[in-house]
Order: sequence, then C-alpha cells, then structure tokens
Amino acid sequence: MMLTAVATPLCDNLPIVSESVADVASAETYTYGDYEYRVRDKDQTVYIMAYTGKEQVVNIPEQIDGKKVSAIREYAFSNDTIEIVNIPNTVTILYWMSFAKCNNLREINIPESVSDIKSVPVVQCPSVEKINVSEKNNYYRSVDGVLFSKDMSLLIYYPSNKAGDSYKVPDEVKEFPEDVNCGVFNYNQNLKSITINASVNLFTDYFVPLSQFDYASKLEAIYVDSKNPYLTSDNGILYSKDKTILVSYPANYSQTKYVMPDNVCEMSFNAFYGAKNLKEIQLSEKLGVSTYSVQYFLGCEKLESINVPESNNDFYTVDGVLFRKRDFDGLDNPSLISYPQNKKDSKYEVPKTVKSIERSAFEGNTNLSTVIIPDNVEEINYSAFMDCTSLSKVVLPSNLKEIAYYTFSNCSSLTDIDIPASITTVGACAFLNCSSLKNVTIPFNVTEIMIYAFGYRSESPDFNVYQKKDNFKIYCYSGTAGEQYAKDNGFDYELIKAEKPANVTGFKVKSLTSTNVTLQWNKNANASGYEIEQYKGGKWVNVAKITSNATTSR
Repeated sequence: MMLTAVATPLCDNLPIVSESVADVASAETYTYGDYEYRVRDKDQTVYIMAYTGKEQVVNIPEQIDGKKVSAIREYAFSNDTIEIVNIPNTVTILYWMSFAKCNNLREINIPESVSDIKSVPVVQCPSVEKINVSEKNNYYRSVDGVLFSKDMSLLIYYPSNKAGDSYKVPDEVKEFPEDVNCGVFNYNQNLKSITINASVNLFTDYFVPLSQFDYASKLEAIYVDSKNPYLTSDNGILYSKDKTILVSYPANYSQTKYVMPDNVCEMSFNAFYGAKNLKEIQLSEKLGVSTYSVQYFLGCEKLESINVPESNNDFYTVDGVLFRKRDFDGLDNPSLISYPQNKKDSKYEVPKTVKSIERSAFEGNTNLSTVIIPDNVEEINYSAFMDCTSLSKVVLPSNLKEIAYYTFSNCSSLTDIDIPASITTVGACAFLNCSSLKNVTIPFNVTEIMIYAFGYRSESPDFNVYQKKDNFKIYCYSGTAGEQYAKDNGFDYELIKAEKPANVTGFKVKSLTSTNVTLQWNKNANASGYEIEQYKGGKWVNVAKITSNATTSR
C-alpha cells in the first residue's frame, strides 16, 4: 500500500509552452512585398516560403532584394485567388506540394531552368487544367497539360480538372512518384476510367504499393494492360499481378459491398480513400498487418460495417468495428483501427481489451454523441475523433498521457471535456473548432500545451488562418502550463486552489484479517485529507479517499 497526504503545491519552475508545430529551417525569414523568403547560405539564392498576395495572375520575380530566386518551398502557394502562376527562368527546384489547396488555380507555367521537381508539386488544387513546360527544358516536359519527366518514363502529375473522362497512361511511362501522401491522380474531378500500360510498376521502397487515385471522385474503374507483369485489374479494382495485394479501390465504384478475394494478404493503407458508395466491407482471412495498416477507410462516408473472418490472425471485428490484434513487431497490442464513418449508433464503449486507438479511427462519423474509453487504453493517436460533429461527451482513460494533435478538431457539439490528471501533453489544434466548448479545466500535471490546442477556430479548409474564440475561459493551477497558455494567448482564466501530495509518518498495519486490512498513520497538520493507493496490475490504483486530516486510520 502507499499513503499520501494532500496539501498545497509549491512550484519553482514554469513549464515550457510550445510556440510552433514545426519549423522548416533555422534560417531567418524575410518579407518582400507579397513574398516571404529565406536565403540559402550555400549560394545566397532565394527560396520562396510563402506568397501572401491576392493577384489572380502571379508572376514570380526573378530576383528579390538583388538575390536570384532559385526554389519554391512546400506550401508556398496556398490561397483561393491565384489562377495562373508563371515561374521565372531562375528557379531550379520545385518542392513537394509547392502549390497546395489553391482552389482556383488553373495553370502553372514551368520554365527551362527547372531541373529538380521533388515528388508531386501540386496537391489538392481541384481546378488545375494544365501544366505547361518550356520546350527548352532538358529535364521535364508537358504533353497535353500532363507533367512528365523529359523521357516520359515518370508520370508526375495529371491535372485535377483536365477535361476528359478517360485516360490511358502513355507506353513510355514506367513509374509514378514514390510519395506516401501525394498521388498522380489524387483529387481528380473528371476521370471515370484510367488504363495503366504494360510497363508501369507501382511497387516502391514501401512494403506495399501506394494508391495514386485518392478521392478521384468520379473514378469508376482502373484497367491494366494484360501484359503488365506487376499489376492487374479485376472488375476495375487494382491489384498486384498475383492478386495478393489490393492497391486501389476506385472512389466511385458502383457496388455498395466489397468482398476481398481470399488470397489478398496486404493492402495499400489508402486503398479505399474516398470510396463514397461503400456500405459494407468483408476483409479476407489472410489479410495481415503491414507498415501502414491504419486509416484504411478515410472518406468512406456511407460505410456502416467492416467484417473479417474469425480465423484471421491479425485482425478482428466486433459489431462492424475493425481491430488489430498485434502491432507491427508482432507484439500483443489490441488496437481499434476503424469505426465505420456511417455506423448508426449514437453511443459506443471501447472494449476493455483495447490498448490503443489508432489515428483517424473515428474520423468523420457524424452519428456518435457519446464515446466511453476504458482505462486500459494508453494511447489515442492524432485525429482520432476529428470531424465527429455530433460528439458531445467523451470519457477519457485515467492512464492517458497525451491528447494528440487534432484529436477532437471540428467536434462542434462537444460541450465539456474532463481531462485526466495523467495528461502531460496536449497537442496542436487538439480542440480546434470545438464551437460548443466554452471552457476547459487543465490539470496540474500538464507540462506542455501546443499551439492552438484550446480556444481557437479556423474557417479556412486548410487550417492556415486561426482566430480566438470569444469568451473562452480556462481553469488552471498557478504556475503551470495551463496558466502560461492562458496568458500567452490572452484568454480569460481562473486559478484553482491546488492540492499536492505530502509525506505522512507512522504508517503501519493496525489489524489484518483474511478479508480486511486496517491501516494507521500519524496526523499531518497541513493536510486537507488522505488518499490510499494499492499497487495492482503493474500500477498504483486509488482505493480510498479521506477528506479530513483528523482521520488517521482506515
């Protein structure tokens, strides 16, 4: 047994509150007109970090402050006013996602100078009709608005809003970019069918090939040339040649139920992204855990049930919810993988056998109002309850150490959250856009609160503009991360009178029977009460709480 007295805490040091989610480089950022930029030490050229202007036609300058513009970094262009971008003939590098979530961007013109395009440079830009490349460019080319390497062995990007409802990959193409987040045909608005040639190989350094067709909203079928030695198509669904790996299930495939072939033992982690007609999925007996065996069913807005044979060694389902038996190392670690987005229940209790909830496990379910998570759960991964707009009550486990970033973002019905005393870290944007959450009590033990964790909203689709919520209040302890966060962000806050464990003396067993034990200790004059804890199952568990310091036995 362990006995502690409860008294007032004394804190010598304030915890550090994180001020940023990530910092892309250590160099200083400068401003020049509508551009934010950094200077590369090696050659004193300019890397454009952000465009903040409102022009429809953007002509990127060749020089900024007398220095040559040589690169466009990730997310540099991300707004809704840009329609055409002209890149100057000084730029040599386009980074991954240089153009991201530009909803009205129609055209990009790439000059002769560009020699290094890192993966897919255009992501979630639904209006792009064409990419033009200078004929003098020695590294890349454009064919009918589609971006390729110069020899066309690499198909880099097919514009999201290019006219036409079918596309045959040219015979010269052998591969697509190897990128876990950005596919060649992702978010395509018009294609109904795609035919892959005889030479394309989607197998990369990843354990399973990546789907290149996420959220292609009209895509009904993916076909493959019968001579392709790597891939095959069965009724428009893309598999490895031997059909042991499911690569991609078209987003607009007409069937409402999918029965996975018996010999499928792996699938791409994004195989079903945006499959908007699916209501029921029957997984195969042989399907096993792979490196990315999470987030399988994001955007499956009609999905009600996931099932798997009882004989499957790695997965199981309970009432249509998918679980994993073990982790990637083969260790016993039951995890909740996916709660169907359109499962109709309003209340759900996570089974007591579960140890972790994987990322995006409940994301997008709009029917759930209450979720109860047992104390066995030690980890809840990021975005687990994102976009659960009906969720009003969550009971968190008492052993949880962290609320990960975006865990409850866009949970607009959440009115109250009881943060366990075990929590030490609250991730960035953890409660972003929780419009019904008017206040929060932050426990004493929280030592780190990341940016925009509490009290913020963002109306922009890509969460790049944040505003403080009106009349949001924080209840916290003096000298803690909670108080510091409230001060740093200008929120109204109220300090809680804190209690802190203190030592007791004279602790002994007063009497002992086969069914009962009586404990005794000396009175602590400064204590407001006592708590008794017992070591059970590898941890200390509270078994009694006494609210008077005059009581010295139990």
